Amino acid sequence: MKPSQLNISNQRFIEAYERLKPIPFSKLRTLPPRQYIIDGLLGEGELSIWYGRAGSGKSFLLLHTAWCVSTGTKWFDHRVAHAMPVIYAAGEGMTGLHARCEAMEKPHGVTAPENSSSMVSHK
Repeated sequence: MKPSQLNISNQRFIEAYERLKPIPFSKLRTLPPRQYIIDGLLGEGELSIWYGRAGSGKSFLLLHTAWCVSTGTKWFDHRVAHAMPVIYAAGEGMTGLHARCEAMEKPHGVTAPENSSSMVSHK
C-alpha cells in the first residue's frame, strides 16, 4: 500500500514511509529466515536497543558483545556466526575502554585483530 492509498499528504511522512519500505502482514511469510549474528539474540540487519538503570553494566555488556562479534568469540552460551567489523558508540566517552578491552583478552585468550572494530565517542 502506498501513502496515496492511505489518503496521506504530509511529505515528511511519505518520505519516511518510502524509506522504511513497510510490507503488509500477508507478505511476512515470504520473508527469508532470520540469519543470526549471535544465535537467538541478534539478527543480521536488525536494530537492537539495550537499556537499563545507570550503573547496571550496560556499557560493559555491550562492549563485551562488540568484542565477541568482532573476534568471532562465543557470547556466553551463544554462537557468533563469524568475526565481523563492529562499530561501538561509546556514549559516555572513551575513558576506561582500553582497560576493559585488555580485561576481555585474558579470559578469552583472544587478542582483537587490527581493524576488527571501531570505537567512536560523541565527546
